[in-house]
Amino acid sequence: PAEPAEPAEPAAAEMPEGGAPVGGEGVDEEKGAGATDGEPAAPAPPAGPQLTPTTPAKFDFTADSEYIQYATNKGLVYFRSVDGTLVSEGAEQLKDTAWATWTVPMGWPVEGVYAPCTGLGDVPAVSRSADCSLVASADAFGGVKLASWPAPGQAVPSKGYQGHSAGVTNVAFTVEDQVLVSIGGVDRCIFQWLRLKDDAPDTGVPPTEPLDAADLADLGAAAPDACATPPAGLTFVHGLSTSGIRGNLAYNADGAAIITAGSVGAIYSKRTHAQAFYTGHESAIRAFAASPSGAFVATGDQKLHIWDACSAAPVAVLPKLHYADIVAVAFSPDSKRCVTVGADALHTIALWETPRGTWADGVLVATAFSGTANVHFCAWAASGSGASYDFVTGGDGQIQFWSVEGQNVTSFRGVFGEGAEVQPLTCGVAVGGAMVTGTVSGSLLVWPGPGSETMVRAQKAHAKMVTAIAGNAAGGAVSGGNDGFIKVWDGEVELLNEFNLAVDALPTPLAPAITSLCTDVAFTKILVATRSSDVIEIVRDSRNACRLLSGHYSSSLAPAVRHPVDEDVYATGGADGVVKLWSLSGCRELASLDVSEPVKALSWSPDGSSIVAGLATTSGISIAGG
Repeated sequence: PAEPAEPAEPAAAEMPEGGAPVGGEGVDEEKGAGATDGEPAAPAPPAGPQLTPTTPAKFDFTADSEYIQYATNKGLVYFRSVDGTLVSEGAEQLKDTAWATWTVPMGWPVEGVYAPCTGLGDVPAVSRSADCSLVASADAFGGVKLASWPAPGQAVPSKGYQGHSAGVTNVAFTVEDQVLVSIGGVDRCIFQWLRLKDDAPDTGVPPTEPLDAADLADLGAAAPDACATPPAGLTFVHGLSTSGIRGNLAYNADGAAIITAGSVGAIYSKRTHAQAFYTGHESAIRAFAASPSGAFVATGDQKLHIWDACSAAPVAVLPKLHYADIVAVAFSPDSKRCVTVGADALHTIALWETPRGTWADGVLVATAFSGTANVHFCAWAASGSGASYDFVTGGDGQIQFWSVEGQNVTSFRGVFGEGAEVQPLTCGVAVGGAMVTGTVSGSLLVWPGPGSETMVRAQKAHAKMVTAIAGNAAGGAVSGGNDGFIKVWDGEVELLNEFNLAVDALPTPLAPAITSLCTDVAFTKILVATRSSDVIEIVRDSRNACRLLSGHYSSSLAPAVRHPVDEDVYATGGADGVVKLWSLSGCRELASLDVSEPVKALSWSPDGSSIVAGLATTSGISIAGG
């Protein structure tokens, strides 16, 4: 079930107060907005409460650190001196001034990054390279583009890259232009793209002519018709998707962590602190499962993708069957069958099989319809349990037990029992001969083995919704909830142990609610993902908790800005109200600061001594560097 929606940010009307629109033309206060010579002024707005200016969205300093230009989320550009004085004729006064950066997605130098029939909101961010030869742009369709600088006019030559599942909200080059950092607004993932260029020394002098297609190809850009295929330049993904998908976390046979981030699957090795990527998806990954053998991963958009769990090499993309995204997927205990559930109106169920066990020969075996109620998970019966069913599906107020006979799939519905609360089921796992499901109330429901479809027992487990549950080698289960607790259960679903991430994990997650979890083969470790996009590994016996990966969370990410002096450092911020510093070479989070308000824009001063942050509800905050 969907989490409660966050309150929408209050709309703010624009009050320019001398600011200049995109073209640099100010508002004539005597004639009124929209008036021209010989034409009457537009009617004055009705009297009402005083409205506040909109949020600053992008900042740029001049090279001498004397002036700032910034764009609002309503498409206006303002110019101020560093003491805060508004420069009302800034577009004209500063037209020949050198700028340390250019991130404002407006003005003549970036006109050409807009494709025909696109508007301002379709290109939310641009970034000029430090050598003044390239400009990168983000688009609202998940793409990152590269063009020559400056890019005046219309439809200048450019090359496109894909990797994010939806709109890209910001891009930024590092100081030496070796890496381009991009941020996804929906998948909330940070991508690092490696720039490939020839051995010619950088002169720092802008080219006299725009780069042609051959020049751009030398810089490692993809061909225009290949924009759906992510290039090999992706080097690291920070964090993981924590909304729109369930259970996207697993161990492989080598003990490495498998996650999904937007449209990318990633395998993270703690030993080498490196990642391998599966990039076969064209849209966001909505379903995830790792095979019990630890050899395969199944991920779904509208198609089912099978890839190698140790190398991320593609194995197969099975034929498209579902008319909407796949929302649940699960492997059978022998890893030779896989069931998928679609988000279409009748929640189509498909059963897939690999005759030889390689999944390169995967075929469709059978289909069925679950019904109109939302389905949130599917899970197979335990091997050797003697269950009269093969797998279950569960969701909004319902659970179904499915049996497979050849190409026929039949089901019977579970009954909550007298006095039991009928409620959405969020996750499930086989424990011995029973099926254990999590609920929105925080309870675990135990459904018995063969011969009965009635829920036999409700076990109070968590103070809030149970969000994840997994089996373990000891024959029991491990559950996680929105309360931030991880609980270990025996084969009779009795509590053995518990971990509180708010206490046991250092650093403490900003949002410790559990979104996914799994255990290793020997059940010595528990791998956990939190709502704040942390991946934490817990050693079961010692209770030691180690954070492996981190990222941002909440509704959006806005800025990614390079440090002007230290080429290894860049900063990010987002609607989670957190500013983070990252190391490019180390691919690690260096520091974080909770500013307690959504961050809409960031900019370093040219000497790197401070950061200016544009916040959602106040005008800004200066963060001292160190």
